[in-house]
Amino acid sequence: MSIPADTHLALPDQIANLLLALIYIGDIKAGDKLPPERVLAQQLEVDRTSLRSAIRTLIGLNLVRSVQGSGITVLDYQESGELHFSERLCQIEELEMSREWIRAAFEFKLTSVPAYLHAIPEVLKSPQREEVLQLVDQQFSQAKAGASPPTLATIEVQLQKLLAGINGNPFVMLHTNTMHNLNIKLMTILYESVDPQSYLTEQKEIFSGYMLGKTNAQEMEVSLLTLFKRHEKIVNKRIDELPVKARLIRSPLKHKPNMLSLA
Repeated sequence: MSIPADTHLALPDQIANLLLALIYIGDIKAGDKLPPERVLAQQLEVDRTSLRSAIRTLIGLNLVRSVQGSGITVLDYQESGELHFSERLCQIEELEMSREWIRAAFEFKLTSVPAYLHAIPEVLKSPQREEVLQLVDQQFSQAKAGASPPTLATIEVQLQKLLAGINGNPFVMLHTNTMHNLNIKLMTILYESVDPQSYLTEQKEIFSGYMLGKTNAQEMEVSLLTLFKRHEKIVNKRIDELPVKARLIRSPLKHKPNMLSLA
């Protein structure tokens, strides 16, 4: 179910992913200080230049604070972090997220759907109408051909980005871009849970009705949310199969695959 990741990540990215994952799973807690640079580099068996680059990534994500003379302190990611943090987590193929994290992400997703549908024109004109219908048809054809859930999820997110662009609000588009990998993960879970062909048959009818002028944008929004709500119980059942607690199944450090903690 994991999103394909780059297996040739540079060492600084591998280090950053390990530290990000350890912060997320709670192995490194808010208020903790990272070991001194020399000590941590020895522990990870990495060069200090790569380690510094990884730490800069964490600083950029507001996950740690560096104060000269005081070392590097880990911050509470729920208080100081941003959506970029969740995006980065979704790219760590060695990480399994907790069921409650995924459930919360779905709840947040449902609040964001109206945002990119709300300002769509009542009647969609060419060529946007053809672009939407092309993606809808492509996704439905892929489902009929037995495509994998990640493949269907990728097309779904392309469709969401297209609709966000049609919306015309730059902040809706920026938000959609920021959640790209998380959206793919969530939509993958959706298509692992439902009968894809049946679900997409209904979804195609909803989009087609709007594109052909039989329904307006508000009615389409309500229909799409209603479609998901009808399948929410089976999606939650799939989420219940995920780990109670987030965990690393192996280390993002390719040269130390068994390093799952700094303890």
